[in-house]
Amino acid sequence: MNNLNLKPAMRYQLDYLKNAFLIALGILFVASIVISVFISFRVLGENSTLMGIDGVFVIMIFIIGICGIREDLRFFIQHGMGRLTTYFSTLFASLICSAALGLIITAFTAFSSTLQIIRIESVFSWILLQSNSVPSLISLWILSTFTLFFANQLGILISLIYYRLNKIQCIVFSVLAGASIIFIPRLTLTRRSNMGAEAFDSMWHNFFHTPATLILTFAIVGILAAIGSFLLLRRAQIT
Repeated sequence: MNNLNLKPAMRYQLDYLKNAFLIALGILFVASIVISVFISFRVLGENSTLMGIDGVFVIMIFIIGICGIREDLRFFIQHGMGRLTTYFSTLFASLICSAALGLIITAFTAFSSTLQIIRIESVFSWILLQSNSVPSLISLWILSTFTLFFANQLGILISLIYYRLNKIQCIVFSVLAGASIIFIPRLTLTRRSNMGAEAFDSMWHNFFHTPATLILTFAIVGILAAIGSFLLLRRAQIT
């Protein structure tokens, strides 16, 4: 840990992450204004809302995780910083950005019902509908933070997996991953049919409708993805 050079590495990463998210936030804000104008001219209904601000940031931070880790690794190695510096600076930058974006998501969602110019909410806005209180706001912030952290670490993990595989292994992994995406929904539907649609839907509704359960789930899978990235990064060949 004494050989880490985190300060310049994190300054570099946080700088380009800040620029990327400011652009995304500006686009969302402009889109919100456009929707408000359409509502004022009765082109859209009064309840029209641009939902999913966290969805936009999740996709963005996931893509940054895929694209950024390899470039950062090469850049830091060229400037005399090792793999540990790359890993921990990326990890801490991910946590900081996720917490900051989670705060933005919470603020937008909390004020979306009172500020007519803002028509952006979180997909987890149901937390505030249960109780629009400080604990609910904190729950939404923590949940958004760990959701974003998981998305970023998953992107990093996928990128490093492909980075460590040769061409044939990449093809095999892609086929298996694609097959999983195709067959898992089918198995889920089969399970739903066997269990009974109402009981199955109720089970998942109860699971995903509890903030604490969701926070714990995203925190665990995010940590597991981060551990996997660390193991892959240790012996990654710089190309």
